[in-house]
Amino acid sequence: MRSLLVPALLAAVLCGAGLEAQSCGAGQNLLKNDAIPGVPNGATAVALVPGLCDGEAAMSVFRTQGAVRIDKASVMFANNFGASGTLALVNLEIYSGATFRTDGRVSLGPKVFDFASATGNDIQISTHALNEIDISSRNVVISTGTVVIAWRMQLNTASGSCALGYTSNFATDNNFVCRSGENILDAQGVGPVDPCTYLGFGVPLYPTFFRGNWLIRACATPQISAEWTGQPTPGGFLSFTFRAPGQAGNGYTAFVGGSATTGFLTPWGQLPLDPDPIFVCFLGACRGLTFNFQGVLNANSLGFGGMLIPADPLLVGSNLRLLASFVTHPPASFTPWIGISPPSQPIVIN
Repeated sequence: MRSLLVPALLAAVLCGAGLEAQSCGAGQNLLKNDAIPGVPNGATAVALVPGLCDGEAAMSVFRTQGAVRIDKASVMFANNFGASGTLALVNLEIYSGATFRTDGRVSLGPKVFDFASATGNDIQISTHALNEIDISSRNVVISTGTVVIAWRMQLNTASGSCALGYTSNFATDNNFVCRSGENILDAQGVGPVDPCTYLGFGVPLYPTFFRGNWLIRACATPQISAEWTGQPTPGGFLSFTFRAPGQAGNGYTAFVGGSATTGFLTPWGQLPLDPDPIFVCFLGACRGLTFNFQGVLNANSLGFGGMLIPADPLLVGSNLRLLASFVTHPPASFTPWIGISPPSQPIVIN
């Protein structure tokens, strides 16, 4: 991002973009941070970021309710004169989670998907358009509730250079607001940073060099998931949400185990939790520590439960690891299983 040192070239260049609607299917949610309508009405002003170089990436952070499968992703590749036909090669990367630090730096969670690694190819995009790729066959599931969609520039064929800026590049929505925690710039020699708060370039990036939100969008399908909140400490209490989209009125039964390495096969499906001593305990003697771990999903396809952590001194600093999962079934019968959730995020007691 060396051209960040040249304010005249890095000032956002406005251009009229004829954006097409992101085409999400039935049951999918549109993920976007930008202020431009999902279905724009005519040409829309966007802000070009000329100084993003080959090897660098524009990333958007989306918070979802529960686990989702990413089916499509898109990015705006804009030209400063609104011209079409300029090409670039890019890579799509998807991460699970991101931590924003007070100094503006960002630590990315695990990389869940890399298009180039998965296919052996880059993605060709062109101006002046919102370029979309369908990855529904890749089963990219993010269970943390924080999805990071990253578009990495591999080869920009537009005129210009890394030092002076390019006439075509990734764009933002030209909105004069900067909300921390929604955008990431992965710059060479610096790493992932929040353009709203990072000051390591010597000058603030917003609003001269970066305006609003990246024009990055995705279509996500909600997945069945077990989620928890609370403090996993001895004597503490955890609240659970059992989420099964489209299954309102079905019954649910939840389980707790200590690991999910292989799971085990039942006559009704593969449960992800291992049949270890913790799992056995929560089927018997430990079951009394749980509340509403069996019930009926409400009209929003949600069930709610709780778990008490014993106030046992032996648990202090134990780092005992627990996982939760649940199955759905007809409301009046435990079988057949209709859905099985993946394991929850680990519950580490300390």
